[in-house]
Formats: sequence, structure tokens, C-alpha cells
Amino acid sequence: MPPGCENGRRFVFEGEGNQRPGMEPGPVVYVAAALKHPIFTRTGDHLVYAAKIPLIDSLCGATLRIPTLDGRHLSLPVTEIVNTGDRKIVKGEGMPRADGQGKGDLVIVFDVLFPRTLTPAQKALMRASFFFPGKNPPATAHAAQVAFLNAANHGTHGWTLGYSK
Repeated sequence: MPPGCENGRRFVFEGEGNQRPGMEPGPVVYVAAALKHPIFTRTGDHLVYAAKIPLIDSLCGATLRIPTLDGRHLSLPVTEIVNTGDRKIVKGEGMPRADGQGKGDLVIVFDVLFPRTLTPAQKALMRASFFFPGKNPPATAHAAQVAFLNAANHGTHGWTLGYSK
């Protein structure tokens, strides 16, 4: 099979079929049938990769490590908030084109995974994070910011550090 061969492509070999005395041999016809890949789906020359990421990474960013068909791994930084169904395109990392002129693209489709449950402490941290002080906060807001960061980094122990009335 040539690189980039599409599903359903027909290969015809004239005169290579069954032979009988007094008859010309017919053609042999092969039809390419693509096997399902465990990681990618194909759309023309493009490969589609479903990236399952946890909610926290969809909000705060992460670096995805995506395998390629040729054994490499791509490091793809996700720096913006992504929602389920959002797409990111990596040019030239898809299937080889049948005409030999480069490759298609890798299309990453995001699937955001939400937690099934949250503890009361996790819920409180989530609620608090949306009211986090901005730039140049007053002293009391700064103390709350330090307490929040300590809590986020050290569990419930952090709530008693860095915050004073």
C-alpha cells in the first residue's frame, strides 16, 4: 500500500486473474480496507485525536503528550481554557498525502472530564478560587490569598497559616 492510501481505494491488475485455456485472464481487483486504529481516526488526510483532559487542566492549562504514527511524541501546551468539543490543529502531523505532497493535519478534539464527586473541602476551595483577589490586593485580601495558596498546597492545614483578622 502506498503511504496515504485511502479506505476503499481500488487496485486493479489487468490480466492477472484466473487463467483457462482459450480465454484471456481477467483482472485481479484489491480494495483497501483500513483497520480501526486504537488512538486515531482518519478524515481524508487528517488524523483526529480525542484528548481526554481533567477539568482542572481544561481551566488552568497543561501540556499534552500525544503519540504519533511514526513513534514520536508531540508535546502540546494547552494555555487557554478549553471546553468539550474544542479543537486544536497541528499542521503537517496527519496522514501522508496520496500525491506525495506533504501531510495532512493532526486535529485534537478535547473531551473535558468532570469529577464525579467533590468533598466539602474541595467544594469550598472551588468556590473560593472564583473570588480570589486580583492584582495589588489590600493587606487583608493579600492575607486571604496567602491562606488560600497554603490551603491549596497543604490541605486543611493551610487554612490556619497566613491569615489574620
